[in-house]
Amino acid sequence: MDSINFKQWGTESEIIELYKNNEYDKLVNFPSYNSGSNADLVNKIKDGNSFLRFGDGEISILQNKGIYFQKANNKLQKKLLNLYENAENISKKYKCIFGFFIGTPCERTNYKNKRVLHELIYIYNIFYRTQQLDNNNKLKFTNYDALFFRYIHLDIHSSYRQIFCDYLYSKKYVIVTGFDSIINNIDKEINFIKNASSIITCKPINVFDDYDNLLTECLSYDNNFIFCLSLGPCAKVLGIELIKKNYQVLDIGRGIQKIRQ
Repeated sequence: MDSINFKQWGTESEIIELYKNNEYDKLVNFPSYNSGSNADLVNKIKDGNSFLRFGDGEISILQNKGIYFQKANNKLQKKLLNLYENAENISKKYKCIFGFFIGTPCERTNYKNKRVLHELIYIYNIFYRTQQLDNNNKLKFTNYDALFFRYIHLDIHSSYRQIFCDYLYSKKYVIVTGFDSIINNIDKEINFIKNASSIITCKPINVFDDYDNLLTECLSYDNNFIFCLSLGPCAKVLGIELIKKNYQVLDIGRGIQKIRQ
């Protein structure tokens, strides 16, 4: 079998209702994952681990749909699928941890809840057919918060933010981004920007078109540099190539606007 029979837990509406009512005990062996704490996440980063994150944008590319800043692309699609299909092996072979955003269909309208459930089913079926789920349908590797950098500015994350920034600012790091505010020097006084050893900028739309040139430019830096990537889906495929060459890579995404320490 290449996919999980989700009907064993009921219809889509019944599964959503159980989520909404917090009746998880009725979803016996429903696909799930062990969630790593934010404390563990920042300690892993301090220990030199790379961190790659995946969300609904990557799912759209996998399903051959474009998103507003990245058109559908077969080569990008194949590279992203390879990462989903080999996440466990990558985490064992390299110092790399993952954050796969897998939503819970419980806090939205019925239409959105069904969309979230469909994405959940799609993701877990990839992990299932590549044998990355155990006998209880639990992900075999620890999954970290894919939204950590997006919310790093919040007071509840102040201690983790301090640890992260203290580590990063003690290193040489390169920011790679297409964000207009960075390109146009609007945020140049923010410590995260000021402390960067270098900033590689690229076009904000369809950045994967420049993938080869970006990889070549990144490889011109030695392994003492950390790469902070804010490139959407392209960050994942660029990131893994750098990780394979012993660079530490932090896929910060929209966190580029939030790291204000």
